[in-house]
Amino acid sequence: MRTLTGRLKVSPDGTVRASDRYLLIGRANAARPDPVQAAWLYAQMVRWRQAELNDTLLAEALAVLRPDVYDRANGTTETLPPGEPADRIGAFAGPPFDPRNVAAHLAAWKTGR
Repeated sequence: MRTLTGRLKVSPDGTVRASDRYLLIGRANAARPDPVQAAWLYAQMVRWRQAELNDTLLAEALAVLRPDVYDRANGTTETLPPGEPADRIGAFAGPPFDPRNVAAHLAAWKTGR
């Protein structure tokens, strides 16, 4: 139950850390496809040398997730839930993500390769 409510035991002594963003299932529009998330996943593939960085591949990644189709099917429109991070990713590590500048995001990482 702690996991489902975002209360994570982080130490053997029982220390708990809480986050309302830990596990979003069916709330805060979590199921809505977001091209920014596809771009972030593509950036991670480039970061770990699974893909090359180029504009064509980034455009293809951005086109994979279709919020317009989701919105039409559900009769919804895009809304950024309160507390959502400005970059729409909210990664626990690393710099904020800008899908228009993947190269700058990647330059901030040291991968050791």
